[in-house]
Amino acid sequence: MSNAAHHESVIFRDGQPPERIEQKDSWKIRARIGGVRARDLVAVESGRQDTILVRPNVILTNVGDCRALITKDSLTMIDMPVCRTSGNPCEHIDRLLTRQDEECQEPHEEALPFEFRALDAVLEVECNQLRASVEILKPEFFADLQLLTESIQQSMSNHTPVLLRLLSHNKRLFQLEKEVCGMKRAVEAVLMSDEDMAQMYLTDFASDGKPRSLEDHTEAEVLFEQSLYLIEELEREVLQLKSIARETEEFVNINLNSQRNAIMTLSLKLNMGMLSTSVLACVAGVFGMNLSSGLEDANGMFIGVTASAVTVTGVLLGTLLRRGRMLRLW
Repeated sequence: MSNAAHHESVIFRDGQPPERIEQKDSWKIRARIGGVRARDLVAVESGRQDTILVRPNVILTNVGDCRALITKDSLTMIDMPVCRTSGNPCEHIDRLLTRQDEECQEPHEEALPFEFRALDAVLEVECNQLRASVEILKPEFFADLQLLTESIQQSMSNHTPVLLRLLSHNKRLFQLEKEVCGMKRAVEAVLMSDEDMAQMYLTDFASDGKPRSLEDHTEAEVLFEQSLYLIEELEREVLQLKSIARETEEFVNINLNSQRNAIMTLSLKLNMGMLSTSVLACVAGVFGMNLSSGLEDANGMFIGVTASAVTVTGVLLGTLLRRGRMLRLW
């Protein structure tokens, strides 16, 4: 989630430059944003779970690294997140707000209220943050998967460095999936609540003193549907990376099992050969004793015994190998 080393909060106001305040002065945030309940602020500051809370005069968001409080005319970013892309995150948000304001000034196009432009900027910034993390991870991830696959195919013995890097990549991938799914749940929860979407029209509530009807929230619904589409696209990309990792793991396991089976087969054949040659050892042991049997003086006995022992050994080894093939051991 947020980087603990950063304690700067930034307030963006419509048409004004950003204002920076220290995180330790969080009471100033409450003073500037009237009516924020302490428990709602704690829900945002704790950062334990992605959530979007809608209150009559404020929208509180905690999605990924972005924790914000939005009113009808201000956006307060609490503990400004570290930008994973190039550039200043503060300038990026200010640029998004300005861009949306200029787009809304097109002819025959009604300007969106500030709260929706701010909410769209927060969601877009977090989506960009997550996408940047995925794009940073992908080249390293694919390179190490390719290296592991090649080393397995070439029967290289030292896979430890690659496996350690892949373990690190998998942890990062798990964290990304957790962040994407958390943001998706928060957006889906708002889309399922007509009351929350109707309450998001803070400007109308401030001017009329009453919330919109539960059916009149088209702009809010379109905004969250667009964000949900981007989030689902990210989720598919993360799941695709996980699927590739699983397929590579299965390939590696199949290759390792094949190598293990080949080693076991070779070991079994060697044991059979040792069993067969033990016949020769027994014959050599018998005739190597310092005992007289009369056979040592017989003509051709040495050749006969040797030939017989070798023949028995060959027959025994052949029988064992045929039996192994019948049992489909190799």
